[in-house]
Amino acid sequence: AEMSPGLRGIRAETHIEYGQLLIRVPINCCLICRRSPNDDIELSTLLLDTIADQDSSCPSWKAYSEHLPKKTGAAMLWEAEEIMELQAPQACRLAETLSARIKETGARLYDIREGLGEDDWTWAMSIIYSRSLVVNGRGFSYRALVPFVDMFNHQPESPVEYAEKWRALDFEDTLDSPWYLTDDDCIELRADAPARRGSELRIPYGIETTAELLTMSGFMPAQNSADYVSLFASPGDLVYSCSASLGLNKQQIRQRIVALMNIDAHEAPLAVRPGDLKASGHLIACMQLVVARDEELSNFEESYVGSVGHYTLVPSSKLSAERAAATEAAATTECARVAEELLEDFPTTVAEDEEHLRKCELANKQSESRIVVALKYRLGVKRMLTKFVSQCKEVRERVAHRLY
Repeated sequence: AEMSPGLRGIRAETHIEYGQLLIRVPINCCLICRRSPNDDIELSTLLLDTIADQDSSCPSWKAYSEHLPKKTGAAMLWEAEEIMELQAPQACRLAETLSARIKETGARLYDIREGLGEDDWTWAMSIIYSRSLVVNGRGFSYRALVPFVDMFNHQPESPVEYAEKWRALDFEDTLDSPWYLTDDDCIELRADAPARRGSELRIPYGIETTAELLTMSGFMPAQNSADYVSLFASPGDLVYSCSASLGLNKQQIRQRIVALMNIDAHEAPLAVRPGDLKASGHLIACMQLVVARDEELSNFEESYVGSVGHYTLVPSSKLSAERAAATEAAATTECARVAEELLEDFPTTVAEDEEHLRKCELANKQSESRIVVALKYRLGVKRMLTKFVSQCKEVRERVAHRLY
């Protein structure tokens, strides 16, 4: 169905319950392989072979291949100078890495696959990155391309939204993934959320950030509750990045890294998230431990925090209310400093980007043009960081007023 001008989707013809079977596709009508570091290459090769095979065992593939776009708009396919217009390191690094992977893997295959050209390989990889999905079943994880299921539009799902859905259901009824490979050789899709009759059915694509969606799938959601901008790549990066400003010696650095690596959510993004400061609570909590005194490190414990969506660190009852407030203020101050440095590293400011975008709109530049897309993306990142800095400073001022 057409959900809005130019946007197609899937509409529910009747009320849909959570976990209800939506689609069941025989595996011989899908392209599928076991998850591996090279599953993108394997699926892209399968895609090209299947399209070339006029006697394919699944007749729907001919119709589906004609339905696939010639270009996805994914930023990983942009020119190098266009990728740089994204400005945000998180997006630029990903787009550059995937662009190089497509070129390098293609170069190795051109000599051994007769008739394979650069355009064919680039297109196949772009289809796999924008339309394949992760399927679980039989004790393994797979990557698959299932005909026509790309008609389902993306449903952003933040950790908080996922946790709220999970907690509202009986544990035994929750889905590890909406996609499942059955024992009788079918791929099934079950509803990830209930839907009213006439409403659109959406599914999470399995990737979160706007940077990932734009780089691999070629679109940006108008609102992305699952988006985030990482300030640090890892707990170690957090501690080392702040060690100089905090005056930490080698032993103190090691103590704090060990403490952060021992928490359950040590792999969760250390990132700024949209919304109020509580949404970035995991980042603040980890920084709070880092800025604490050595004798206070044992005064933090793990607890589920609803505004974060998973377990993270919180001050225990052993830490006085005054010191808990002081470490929170110090943590937000340090996070604001890092975010401000990231903003200063951008080649342009929010005001300059807004003026540039205004001129593009006055000149009637197409909204999907790469320069306009890059402007809108980097503006979203900068606004998120600017709001975060302001929120951090409010906490620092509020705590300072209360303490002094």
